[in-house]
Amino acid sequence: MAPDKFEVWGCEGCETRYAWPLKSSKSIYEAIYRKASELPGYSRYERYGNELLCASNPLDFLAESEDVYWGVRQSLRELLLEGRQPRILELGSGLGYLTYALHRAGCNVMGQDQSEEAVEKATKLFGPLYRVGAVEAIAPYEMGKFDAIIATELVEHLEDPLAFVRAAAQMLAPGGRLVLTTPNRDMYSRRLAWHTDPAPVHLWWFSATSMRRIAWACGLHPSFVDFGPYYGVTHSGAKNYIRSKPQSLNADGRVIFCDSLVNTAARALIARWPSLSKSIARIFIARQYRAAAREKRDAISLSMCVSMRAEIG
Repeated sequence: MAPDKFEVWGCEGCETRYAWPLKSSKSIYEAIYRKASELPGYSRYERYGNELLCASNPLDFLAESEDVYWGVRQSLRELLLEGRQPRILELGSGLGYLTYALHRAGCNVMGQDQSEEAVEKATKLFGPLYRVGAVEAIAPYEMGKFDAIIATELVEHLEDPLAFVRAAAQMLAPGGRLVLTTPNRDMYSRRLAWHTDPAPVHLWWFSATSMRRIAWACGLHPSFVDFGPYYGVTHSGAKNYIRSKPQSLNADGRVIFCDSLVNTAARALIARWPSLSKSIARIFIARQYRAAAREKRDAISLSMCVSMRAEIG
């Protein structure tokens, strides 16, 4: 069972933040997936599932809807263009829409999640593409099997992300890649102690440096997706940037960002003035990049997407 109170700690060397104690609970996610349609930040996932069934190209639909899926598509572009059926495993597949989109794109794909509720819903909507399980449990039985393993917005939830990446790396075929997305610590000022979902939902807030070190520790070679083209050319990038943000904490632990106010204002702005909302988003994003550059931080993106490639052999 997750504790009631957490402290925010950080690493001076890599600027990563984490919640202490590093404890979560599976029951949290079973509850989230039971009530996904009613929860801010999760309701869009059920909407994606229903809309994908009508989309002519589900993967393009997702990539144009949200930055993390654009990053995944960019990371898999070479693999998808090879003309064969790549073997892909999605870990933390949730309600199943990305697994389904990859299936429709011609991939031999399986979605895996620890939540029985999520797997049941995904299977009911998209078919038998999913299974229940933890990566550490199945890794010894599927070593060297997959051309790509994907985990979107998952590692920040884990008590031991290094063990997760090690287990996933074992399942990669020679030259295979592990594609991770996670909120990007580097895009925000060092004065912010926390600007991601509160614990015990998110336990980590990673920097690019920490992602590199995790990859190297597991014998993988990291590279990062540049999200600049996404934010610059798609209206959905504006939606993604100004939708509701989690509460921020400064170094003294004070809340300095009001989620409910921003959520209401963002929705109204997008609905009434879509072109203006895109322009405003681009201004804010440019400001974030300039601020990051002044502080010599890794200004990669608001959402970080890292592809960790295994040795070819």
